[in-house]
Amino acid sequence: MQVSEHDWFPPGTKAPPAGYTEILQENHYYPFGMGMEGPWHWPDVEGRVNGYQYNGKEFNGDLGLGWNDYGARWYDGVVGRFLSVDPLAVNYAAWSTYNYVLGNPVRFVDPDGRSVDDIIFRTKLANGNYKELGRIKTDDHCVTFDIDSKHLASLNLEKISPVVVDGGDAERKGFNTQAASLNISGEAAYKVGAQAELSIIGMIAGPEKGEWGIALQVNRLVGLEGGVTASMSVYEPVGENRQLLLNDLQGFEYGVQADAFYNAASYFRGVEFSASPPFVKDVYQGFSVGMSTGVLEVPASGSAYIGFSAFLYKSM
Repeated sequence: MQVSEHDWFPPGTKAPPAGYTEILQENHYYPFGMGMEGPWHWPDVEGRVNGYQYNGKEFNGDLGLGWNDYGARWYDGVVGRFLSVDPLAVNYAAWSTYNYVLGNPVRFVDPDGRSVDDIIFRTKLANGNYKELGRIKTDDHCVTFDIDSKHLASLNLEKISPVVVDGGDAERKGFNTQAASLNISGEAAYKVGAQAELSIIGMIAGPEKGEWGIALQVNRLVGLEGGVTASMSVYEPVGENRQLLLNDLQGFEYGVQADAFYNAASYFRGVEFSASPPFVKDVYQGFSVGMSTGVLEVPASGSAYIGFSAFLYKSM
């Protein structure tokens, strides 16, 4: 390696000290990706150029444009916008078709210029590290819910393995996901029985996006069940042009659930009652997928249920 007059070494040094690492390039960006040296700055150290810069995307300085190649689209960090319509724009009806990371580059990333990624539930442990509790893989949303560990004091967080659910197919088929939850439940039924479920519910769309709460639900079961289940759920409103609120996700719910060979799934609908027709109205529907460990020595079991839930804590 050649030592140039621009390199810094201790006085009298003729060669790099042991363990010295040469810095080829140093970039500083505003949040949306424009370089602090100027919008069309192409960093160059002694003729060597690293073209992969903001978020690791290739920088193109041809004709002085200063765009980044995200794969599906070109991105202009000066204006914080993509330069063509989002190929998945149908999934982002509430946003500009040229928006970058839903207008929040501090919180979200866009891997390829098409969509943000994943719904993540995590909590902070006593040692200061974050523990991921669960994740819904989706092409439509990127929301991280940080839950204070004091609300989960009864759980051994160190031994919990993250639950990962692929919700991508549901998104592409048009399931209008507006809320998601991480659930832990215990159930027991032989013909009839009961279930208790603790859920962390977060809003991922609508007017209360980013709000979350912890809910307890008690269900009456009819069927054959016995064990402990960890699952994740997604919710959509019932009725055209309806927006779910956090309070909509408590109250009466009914559904069916089953597990086979340690895999568990359920479908459910939430209802509300009124004094005028229609006296019972569906508010939301949803499904869950997860893992179950049972006490019953049977390969599969299932039940129908009706129950009631209430929030123990809400972020609002």
